[in-house]
Amino acid sequence: TCFGATMEYKRRGYSKDLCLNSFPSEVMSREQIKLYFQQFPEMDGRIVVEMLEYTELNKYKWSDKKDEISHHEMRVSLDDYSTGNNDISAVDFFLPHYVKFDISMISNVHNDEAKQAKIHELVEQFHERGIEVVAEGIETVEELEYLRKKTDIDYLQGFYLAMPA
Repeated sequence: TCFGATMEYKRRGYSKDLCLNSFPSEVMSREQIKLYFQQFPEMDGRIVVEMLEYTELNKYKWSDKKDEISHHEMRVSLDDYSTGNNDISAVDFFLPHYVKFDISMISNVHNDEAKQAKIHELVEQFHERGIEVVAEGIETVEELEYLRKKTDIDYLQGFYLAMPA
């Protein structure tokens, strides 16, 4: 999957960092990783590994994965924060560079004071730890305007901004 995603990324002429979804309980072998970077040496330091929320964590495999992530200057993102296994304990365990708020936290945020308070609290907490925050699932102009004007979220993502290519 990583090879195919990278080939499509290159075919489309993308130049920004490549985000790859990853199961926390799975890791490529050292041989596969070596082959990957032999085939795509320009990707070294340009990959964000997004830890998915719906699989169990294997701490031993994560240790191996973490070593490879560090060796190749990859960054870690925690996908869909507030769902599945991706909560504050996952932040403490993975020590991600980015946390992506799930659409359930973003949907109708402009009308929901409880969501607003939670987002402000979490953004402040993550920024204090040097973690950047992504709001996923922006689908209306009202959500976008609230997040842009009333929060310190670092990145905005959603169908309102652009449909997937």
